[in-house]
Amino acid sequence: MVKALEGEAKKNDKIEHKQYLAAAKMHGKMRNNYQILEEIGNGEYGEVFKCQYQESMYENKVCDNTHIRAVKINTKSFMTDQMVKQFNNEVSIHYQLTEMYSHPSILKMYHYYEDSKRYLLVTDICDGGTLENLYR
Repeated sequence: MVKALEGEAKKNDKIEHKQYLAAAKMHGKMRNNYQILEEIGNGEYGEVFKCQYQESMYENKVCDNTHIRAVKINTKSFMTDQMVKQFNNEVSIHYQLTEMYSHPSILKMYHYYEDSKRYLLVTDICDGGTLENLYR
């Protein structure tokens, strides 16, 4: 009985994650909404870039930090199935937190894109270095 309930809970979690992913995913191309500015980090299967939300450029506004964001770009060909699952969980969690809370300590997710070669996740930008460097 307990195993059946655990199996049902896992099944519901998968359905819930798929629903959040579908709700978070933007249609179209990232370049229609953002301009990539500079690379701010890289890892085993992707890079992180500073980007500017295009709305601020079209309105001739002075660019302030509210329009500067980070985009994490993961290349699909470098990712195993397990890494894809982890990334999908990350997107789902970001989406849920962004929908439920507005707090300066919670990283806000703005957009999520996917094309045939990459996953792109646009979030708040975190200045001040990496968590690893802060820990040292």
